[in-house]
Amino acid sequence: MASNRSSSEKQGKDCCELFDMVQSVDSLELAVLIDKCAAETGKKQSILIQVKLSDEDNKHGIIKENLNEALGGIRQLGNSEG
Repeated sequence: MASNRSSSEKQGKDCCELFDMVQSVDSLELAVLIDKCAAETGKKQSILIQVKLSDEDNKHGIIKENLNEALGGIRQLGNSEG
């Protein structure tokens, strides 16, 4: 039987099962996915937020202008902590 899970959801679940901390969480969407997977595995997942402070194209993370909004959403998550 084929799974309805996306590849990102499987990777998120694998991270929650394998690691005590997920570093470089670069979006609210990723934090929500990790939180969902943590709930499915019955744990609190530690995460570190990656913030983009430079305009360089090769840098990634939540841009500083969106940081407060993203952190507000992340604080509402029940199975992630950072």
